[in-house]
Amino acid sequence: MTIRVGIVGLGGIGALYDLKSNNLISHLKTVINDKRFTLEFGYDVDKNICGIVKRKYKLNNIFDNISDIKKNNTNIDLLVIASPTAFHLQSLELFLEFTNPSLILCEKPLANSYHEAKKIDSICNKRNVPIVINFMRRSLPAFIDLKKVINKNINQNHDVIIKYSGCFKNNGSHFVDLMNFIFGKPKKIIQKSCNQTKNNDFKVNATVKYLNAICSYIPLHSEDVSDHEIQIMNNNQKVLITRAGRCMEIYSTIPDIDFKESNEYSISKNIETDYLKFQSYVYNDLYKLITSDLEFRNLCGIKDAVTNIKFLEKLINE
Repeated sequence: MTIRVGIVGLGGIGALYDLKSNNLISHLKTVINDKRFTLEFGYDVDKNICGIVKRKYKLNNIFDNISDIKKNNTNIDLLVIASPTAFHLQSLELFLEFTNPSLILCEKPLANSYHEAKKIDSICNKRNVPIVINFMRRSLPAFIDLKKVINKNINQNHDVIIKYSGCFKNNGSHFVDLMNFIFGKPKKIIQKSCNQTKNNDFKVNATVKYLNAICSYIPLHSEDVSDHEIQIMNNNQKVLITRAGRCMEIYSTIPDIDFKESNEYSISKNIETDYLKFQSYVYNDLYKLITSDLEFRNLCGIKDAVTNIKFLEKLINE
């Protein structure tokens, strides 16, 4: 079975991020490089972006006018919403007027507010079309294996430190979802504070309790350097995830040679995350979801996405 795809939004994650590399980060490049999928249309309001994409990939079905899509390209199985977050609801409403997809993939976060997220949920329910949100780390084997290891030791407590750059609404949403994916829904907000920068970025500093973890979210304030780091520690090991997921190291515990009654973490091995091909893993999950009776597998469904946004707003709003 070949999955027919329509992509709304051809900016960074839609098409431009891997335009000049061998990575598989954008939706468009992943679709046209996977024979299980075929691109019915790509759409963006920016004519310049459409021209760049057309020339690079020699595609004729890239449009900046919706009426052109309505003429010949409405039969799709998968609708990808990769427009800016503020336009997710509008994009969804507009393209569901003339398409009838079997599944919708929406970029993260689902919406800018809990109110908008609930509207999207309602629309998809009325149309009886499932929607999943692209938190891509859920589909990467290294992160799936990490979840399995932690779930095997459900009674062991973990300390988690997350350092993030940029706005918590956008970048922080990745890590809130990842913690929910690995540890389950949060049980309690122990402490929180939030500042809004002159660039309107929300900087949240918070400590959150999960069933078997205490997670601290720490904002980084440099505007010149972007850095995302996760440390997950227990009595047996430490997992260090850096460069947003491109690097993962596992440290085991050994006796501390200087302090005889203590243990310390010592590097054990590097884990290949294949992060720069993450979209290929997402689309593998999407294909299985569309062509089988399997449940959402690793993908983030609408209920989790709405819960994520509600939790984000709790952390942001004083």
